[in-house]
Amino acid sequence: MAANTSPRTVGIFKALSEPNRIRILNQLQKCELCACKLPERIGLTQPAVSLHLKMLLSNGLVQVRLEGSNRMYSLTGLGRKVLSDTSKW
Repeated sequence: MAANTSPRTVGIFKALSEPNRIRILNQLQKCELCACKLPERIGLTQPAVSLHLKMLLSNGLVQVRLEGSNRMYSLTGLGRKVLSDTSKW
């Protein structure tokens, strides 16, 4: 059986290869969060968090909505599935 090397699969694995992105996903698993709250929760700068969120967003693991001037992030269905599946590894 051939491995799934579709661009989407490769992107998801790249997104999961950075420990700080896993930490962000774990925070978002608990609840929806404003991007402004994530730096203090995971100990990174706002620019670093923004770069990680961009990668997670572009690979379909998180979604964003505007609430006033705040960007609220939450897991997508795919993000929840990936976290659930990888916790079994």
